[in-house]
Amino acid sequence: MTANFPANAKIGAMLRHANTLLNCDTPGARAEAAQAREMVTEALWRHNVDITTIKPRHLSKASPQTRELLEHCAEIELTLAHCDLIQGNWRQALELATSATRLSLLLESRAGEATALRVQAEALRLLNDYDHAEEIYLHSLELFRAIDNMGGMIFALAGLAFMRMAQSRYADAQTFVDEARLAERAAEQSEAGIVLTICRATLNYMRGNYQEGLRNAEEAIDRCRAHNNLARLSGALDRAGICLSYLGRTIDALACHEEAMKHAKSLASRTGEALSLQCKGLVLIDIDRYAEALEAFSTVAQLYADLGQKREEARCHNNIAHSLLMLGQYGRSLHAARRSLKMHEALEIPRGTAIAHTNVANALSYLARYDQALEHNFCALKIYRDLGTAGLECSTLSSIADLYRVMEDYEKLAEYSGRALDIARDISNRFLESLGQFNLGTCCELQKDYRCAEEHFAEGLSIAREIGSMRMQANCLQALGRLRCLDGEYREAMTMFDQAIALRRTMNDAADIASVLLDGSRAQRKLGQLPKALVMLEQALADAQAAGSEQLVPRIHQEMSAALEEQGDPIGALTHFKKFYAIQREQFNVESRERLHNLQVAEELERARLDAELEHTRRSAIERELDLQRRELVSLTIVTARTGEALQEVYGQIKVLQAKAPTDLQKDIAAIRERLEQSKDTQQDWEAFELRFTKVHSAFLQTLHERSPDLTPAETKVCCLLKLNLSSKEIANLLNVGTETIKKHRYNIRSKLQLRQGENLTRFFAAL
Repeated sequence: MTANFPANAKIGAMLRHANTLLNCDTPGARAEAAQAREMVTEALWRHNVDITTIKPRHLSKASPQTRELLEHCAEIELTLAHCDLIQGNWRQALELATSATRLSLLLESRAGEATALRVQAEALRLLNDYDHAEEIYLHSLELFRAIDNMGGMIFALAGLAFMRMAQSRYADAQTFVDEARLAERAAEQSEAGIVLTICRATLNYMRGNYQEGLRNAEEAIDRCRAHNNLARLSGALDRAGICLSYLGRTIDALACHEEAMKHAKSLASRTGEALSLQCKGLVLIDIDRYAEALEAFSTVAQLYADLGQKREEARCHNNIAHSLLMLGQYGRSLHAARRSLKMHEALEIPRGTAIAHTNVANALSYLARYDQALEHNFCALKIYRDLGTAGLECSTLSSIADLYRVMEDYEKLAEYSGRALDIARDISNRFLESLGQFNLGTCCELQKDYRCAEEHFAEGLSIAREIGSMRMQANCLQALGRLRCLDGEYREAMTMFDQAIALRRTMNDAADIASVLLDGSRAQRKLGQLPKALVMLEQALADAQAAGSEQLVPRIHQEMSAALEEQGDPIGALTHFKKFYAIQREQFNVESRERLHNLQVAEELERARLDAELEHTRRSAIERELDLQRRELVSLTIVTARTGEALQEVYGQIKVLQAKAPTDLQKDIAAIRERLEQSKDTQQDWEAFELRFTKVHSAFLQTLHERSPDLTPAETKVCCLLKLNLSSKEIANLLNVGTETIKKHRYNIRSKLQLRQGENLTRFFAAL
């Protein structure tokens, strides 16, 4: 036994080293843990212990060295499970954690059991199995509390908070975070504190508190760097990038996601790499780099497909559909969104299904099919309500409101914008609240209720400043500037436009900068500052061209033409008007071609759907007709058989009567018997039956003769009647022969068809 002490010591040292490498060199940690596992397995084998079949009664006789080996085994399983969590092998992590839980229970290690259960719950959460995950999280939390393990409590509470966030139950998530923060003060584990800080960052950005979320993410980043925890650093950087993106600092956001991808690759975490690339794609959409975003999402979809993570792959196809939409490829976007919808429905993912419905609605709205777009948005809205995901319900209500804006139904626009704002307030999502105020302001502006519009824009601006959202600040300032222009307060309008331009420049959003400059140039013209207006228009044109904005460039040319004409420069005015006219004509041609293509795609899809429905209807009708004929044939055949049986009985009774009858009646009875003989089966009757039979079972006789060409006509008749599931007695009555004859035919048929002994003849014909 003493010979095993050095082995145990070496295994323990390897395990400690693996856990040290876990968050900074996951592949190295896995290799070390795998080697330790081989050593443990070999050592246990020498002790005649099989961990897959070991029972509590075996442990009562186990030596201290064996127990120590089993403890090492449970720890190794957990280390490997942690590696799998980092690298995205969630099902494998679940299996390993389950094994570790079983071993911990055998060893009566409450700390080991609690940790293994927490890892199980983590894997289940990542696999979106929230019901089981919650149950196991709560069980592990009870165990951690019982043994006063504050670090474990923080991990479990953070996991529950992440799960509640995924369900948009932010108040519940906050409760778990608050409890975890109380435990953090007594905890010494640095990693538990990092996880909690990342959790707080996630909760804050999900509730629209981007400045606070960014502060939390930066704190987590600093702590990760201090402890060289690359696994958590990747997640913290992605959270920081998301917050920076919402705050309009897109260049910084891209840098965060790029660094997160680098760390994920170093850890061989393909899921981490995919998540960072997906976040990067969303930022690229924000800065109008749609082609790059599409490439990023396509790469991510392939990554998830290679990993076999169908749910994540389906989610990525939603982003692909959105990218295609932003590229103006509405037909392709619709096709991609419908594909994503089918994938999510097949996988039974309600939330992803709702997002796919929204993407389908967006594509349809660009194709001017507003009623269909509304139907899909309402489908998404119902799913979000059933799920209780208030944040997404709020966003969908805003989308519905925007559709009603395009349809010029301002009453509905106000109704749905108001409902979205109410939900945003209920869930304390300040960003959505700011967006709701902006949408209501837009509604009032369209209805020319400028005073009400100003109140909503001002409130939206106040909230945007509070949460530090530069994009929403710029949107509200630009809108307020337009309203000031309508009131003739052009200097105040210019102050607001200048502030909006400064914010847009910070975000490096060229198209939006051009839009504000265009509005500002109009205010300068009203102030009589024509040279300043022209300078702003030149800047706007440069920004619009840099952004590739097909909508703004012709409008700016038109505005420059009017300004130059006002300045007394007809040549310059004509030059810009010609450019405006040429772009408008080209855009009309492009839009017409795109519209034609989209309509053709839509027509093809609709025709394919109608053809499929028609084919299904035709096949159903044929099946119903054949079924009806089949039943009629069987029914008629059975009736004929029973009639034949009755005639046989009558024939027998007449024969008896003839023997007993007086001589003067025997001649008449003989005539009746002759008449009955003539009514028996004839060749014409069989030909009529065969015609009806072939109509119902068209290929049967051909297949039968190909299988056995030497069947006699009588045997062929028996085969047909067996196909109709008739008994030997019924067949005998139909063919006017004895049952023994039918038995002989059946024997010959079996022999000629070379059927195995015991194979049922009737079942054989039913399948033929």
